[in-house]
Amino acid sequence: MKPELKILGMSCLIAAAAVNASSIQPALSQTTALSSYQLAVKAAIDLSGALAEDELSEAQLSGIERFYASSAYTPIWTDNLGVNFRGRQLEAILSRSYRHGFPTGNYSLAALQLRLDSRDPAELARLELDMSRAFVAYAHDLAAGRIDPETVNRSIHLDPRAPTATRLLLNAATKQSIVAYARELEPDTPRYRRMMVALDQYRHQSANGGWIHVPRGKVIKPGDDDPRVSALRIRLTANGDMQPGHHIGTVYDSFVEVGVKKFQARHGLSEDGVLGPNTLKEINVPVINRIAQMEMNLERRRWLKDDLGDRFVFVNLADQHLTLVENGKPAWKSPVVIGKPYHATPIFTEKMEYLVMNPNWNIPKSIATKEMLPKLRRNPGALARQNISVRTGWSSNSKTIDPYSVNWRYVSSSDFPFRLQQGPGSDNALGRIKFMFPNRHNIYIHDTPARNLFSRTSRTFSHGCVRVQNPLELAHHLLDEQGWSRSEIDDQIASGKRRVVSLKRPWPVYVTYLTAWVDSDNVVQFRRDVYGRDKKLKAALRQ
Repeated sequence: MKPELKILGMSCLIAAAAVNASSIQPALSQTTALSSYQLAVKAAIDLSGALAEDELSEAQLSGIERFYASSAYTPIWTDNLGVNFRGRQLEAILSRSYRHGFPTGNYSLAALQLRLDSRDPAELARLELDMSRAFVAYAHDLAAGRIDPETVNRSIHLDPRAPTATRLLLNAATKQSIVAYARELEPDTPRYRRMMVALDQYRHQSANGGWIHVPRGKVIKPGDDDPRVSALRIRLTANGDMQPGHHIGTVYDSFVEVGVKKFQARHGLSEDGVLGPNTLKEINVPVINRIAQMEMNLERRRWLKDDLGDRFVFVNLADQHLTLVENGKPAWKSPVVIGKPYHATPIFTEKMEYLVMNPNWNIPKSIATKEMLPKLRRNPGALARQNISVRTGWSSNSKTIDPYSVNWRYVSSSDFPFRLQQGPGSDNALGRIKFMFPNRHNIYIHDTPARNLFSRTSRTFSHGCVRVQNPLELAHHLLDEQGWSRSEIDDQIASGKRRVVSLKRPWPVYVTYLTAWVDSDNVVQFRRDVYGRDKKLKAALRQ
């Protein structure tokens, strides 16, 4: 049904219902004296299911009904004379919802605006209900995101919560300012606010025609003379990678080189100052694509807790870096290796409880059967060179057995009762230390003997765990408050003996996936979508 026909039809139903309601007013007034307009609001709610086409959940709809029933159908946004100040504030808030990356067509804004000047009580009663629905939908999206993250990707394990519809409306009715209350619902973090500002700037650039395209061609290096350099200068100036007014021309001079390096740094590229195919590809990403990327990452930030705490470990899988935050500020940062695309590291939050120095590696069954079992079938002694033993099972009293005592040809992936364990040492896949935050994904942070991988720009090489480049530095930061010096950590590692160290205060660990953000220097950062999660999220947000 077209919106205007639906509104007209509903108005007629409400008007009729209001007449019917007025006939029973004496009965109602025996318990609760309702004004004629409160009765009109009640009638609108009673009839709301007849022509409703809601995107709200049943819990939200029933929560709205409970609020009005418990408040004797006292309106929030309207009265019998028209839309009140709160209603006008709500219209202004919804008109600016695009600043959070919300589609301009959401929350039935256009349909609401057509009725803001109505003076018909029945129509105003319906408008009251529709404005409450719009507010509940908007407030939920602001507080917890537009979609349930776990429905987007099975690798996302987050459970954002928004206040109930009843609580949202109660606060809307009692707070002094709806505008201020809406700000309370949005993520209370400078990074979110910085992204909103940057999104406005990028939209302004888009409205003015976007960015200049730099034509394809050969690699351009410092000192080269190429006609494409003129376009490159304009493109680098557009986002502040190069200051306007610096030397003009077609020569790839030092100003251009510095600008390219800045661009590469904020896009997670190798900072070689050369305009190669990877850098050119990122330079020519249209501004509209970057706007969509920023909108998706505002959504991801809404999935996280408002307050991450003043001390935590933050792993951004898209950035492939780990940041340790102390006293609310980044205290240490390190490159990490993350899961291969077909062993993608999941997104989740847990608490780091202990460290293990000189750990054993209990090889996961999936790796043992897919990668180790074929080797054992060919040569039962093949794993001994890697200090890997075969144990009778996963219990604490399991025993080590001779791999030659097993006929591996008759052992299958589905019937694999053994545990393969790699002892401490230089070849241990976990390196010298691991950081444990128990979780159902069996993911943790650890050292690695494959140090060469950290020199790569893209580091998707693990089976899912997070390998950190400087693990002993991380251990020192975590254990410093417990009196551990760096030399004591080094001595324990050098002993070769396994040791478990519990953390007196667990550290929250946030494993995230952000492909766009604005750092504390107000530099807009973008990263490649290494797991294809942007594509899935974009599709989900369009539905």
